[in-house]
This record gives sequence, structure tokens and C-alpha cells, in this order.
Amino acid sequence: MWFVGLDVHSPTTVISIRSSRGIIVRRTVVATTAAALRRALNCICGRVKIACESGPLAPWVKRTLQTQLREVIVCDRRRTRIGARGASKSDRFDADRLSECLRMGSVHGFYVPQGVHLELRRYLLHYVRMVGERRRIKQRLKALFLESAAPFPDNLKGPKRLPIRSLPAGAAREVARAYLRQLEVANELVLTSRTSLVAAAAVDPAFELLQTVPQIGQIRAATLLGIIGTAGRFPARRKFWAYGGLGVVQRISSEHRFENGRAVREARTRGVRLSKAGQPLLKKVLCDIALHASVGRGELRALFDQHLAKGKRPSVARLALARKIASLILAIWRTGEPYNPSLILQQK
Repeated sequence: MWFVGLDVHSPTTVISIRSSRGIIVRRTVVATTAAALRRALNCICGRVKIACESGPLAPWVKRTLQTQLREVIVCDRRRTRIGARGASKSDRFDADRLSECLRMGSVHGFYVPQGVHLELRRYLLHYVRMVGERRRIKQRLKALFLESAAPFPDNLKGPKRLPIRSLPAGAAREVARAYLRQLEVANELVLTSRTSLVAAAAVDPAFELLQTVPQIGQIRAATLLGIIGTAGRFPARRKFWAYGGLGVVQRISSEHRFENGRAVREARTRGVRLSKAGQPLLKKVLCDIALHASVGRGELRALFDQHLAKGKRPSVARLALARKIASLILAIWRTGEPYNPSLILQQK
């Protein structure tokens, strides 16, 4: 078994090859091209594990170097301690430490979509960016009207309905017309990206299946498919909770005390907080579903009311509801069975 660490950059890539005994047998610097990388690794015979950090080039590296005998692992830099703080850092050091962490088994793998999942994620990110651009243009328009002490409509239904005449003549009106032209183009791009996203997601059989869950429509189902890819990634629901930003962590110190000569642990649980890690877009989708379900009707609202009746705060009850929804999505996706209201009240 050989362990290879790659420090990938746009112009060059540093390669560190380490044997199973931990001895570095070769270091080299090659151009970041498919031919150069394959040529540098052709000298290795047998099974090879390759590690590189997550980044823009990570999907391309995995797609280029992955074979039956080569396993490419994209590591999460935040959860993989490559070097100590304050230690020397360079491309050669990073490649050596990557290969050593890979040999020791301390590399935390990072999911990299491939094939159809990669195309769907690109459509999803494009749609999210276009919606964000349209929101920023509206905020600029609102700021322009605020500077001129002019009323701005709460619900802007279309660029043609904006009262530009309420602005003072001159630069303010000219800038507002420029923003309106941007808004028209942004609306067209949002509509086009939405159509492409839904069409790409409709190919997956789970697209219609996920829409059977309450509060999940076409966009939320496409978002779940684009982020998660496949339900087989998560062996347990707690892994899915952690990936969706719904996991909890405990950070405390000095939790023991001595009583009658014996060390006793405190019975009161403290230091439990919601984890800040997780996929932000998936967390937003799950929290939005829980929020709309908690103010709507149906089985999910009844479950939310049950948590409130037990004395839980609304924020804690909404978090428990989001976890239940995440477990429900994972179960429906795995089994292929549509949503059944009886699943809400089933207890483990």
C-alpha cells in the first residue's frame, strides 16, 4: 500500500509518495494537468491511496486520478489536523503531512459529487447565486429611495411598477433606471436557472418521492437532491443531523467532584450547544421546513404542539421538529415508500 499526498494549486502540484512504513520515497513537483499527474503516479505499482484538500480543483482531481487501484480521498481541512499551529508551512510540508495523516488514518473524508450529482449541484448553486443577486439589486434600489426620502413599495411585483417619479430629478432617477434594467435581467436569469434546476432534478426518482413530505415542493426537493446526492452517504440519522447543522456538542470542564473520598460526576447536564458545523444550505432548508410546519396544520404541527406541552421552549421544540423531519426524509429516501402520516407518531 502506498500513500500519496497532493498539494494542488492552479499552476503546479506537489506530490509526496510514502510507503506503508512511513518512509517518503519520492517528492516531485508537476504541472496541474491530467497527463502530468497520471505520469507521476504511473511509477507506483499496487494499491494507492491519494489525499488532497478540499477546494475548487478537488472534483477534477478525483475524477482524473480515481481508478480501481487508486482511491482518492478529499479531506476536510477544518477537521483534519495537518500541522500544529505555529509550525512551518509550505507546499512540500503540506504534501508530506497529508501523506502521513493518510497513512495514520486521521484524514476526515469530504464528499465530492460526481457525474449527475455534480451537474445538479452546479445548477443549484447557480440558482442560489442568481436569487442572491436579485436580492442585492432590490436592496440597492431600496437604499436609493431611502436616501431620497421617497416611499418604496413593500412588495415589488415588477420593475415597471416602481414609482421613479417620486425620486428627485437628475442622478437619482438615472441610477434607479439602471438598477431596474439590472433587475429585469436578474428576473430572467432566476426564472431560467429555476427551470434548469427543476429539469435536472426531475431525472432522479427521489424527486417526486420527496415532494410527498409536507412543506417540500420542487425547489426544496431539488435542493435536497443537489446537496445530499444519495441517502447512502449517511449510515445513521445522527450523521445526517450533524451534516444538516442539527447536531449538538458538549463543551464543559471540571464536571467531577469528590464526595466521601469518591469522584462523582455532576448529574446536571451543562455545556450542551447546537453545533456550528454543517452544510449551511441544507440547514436552512430543514429549518425553513420546520418553521412553516410549526405555524401550519397537520401531523407536524401536532408534533410541535406535543413538544410545547412537555414544557420545551419554542426554539427547542422547533429544533426537535427539524430533526424529526430530517429523519423522515432519510427514511423515505432509503425505503422508497411515499410519505405516510403514521410515520410521524411512530416512536423508537
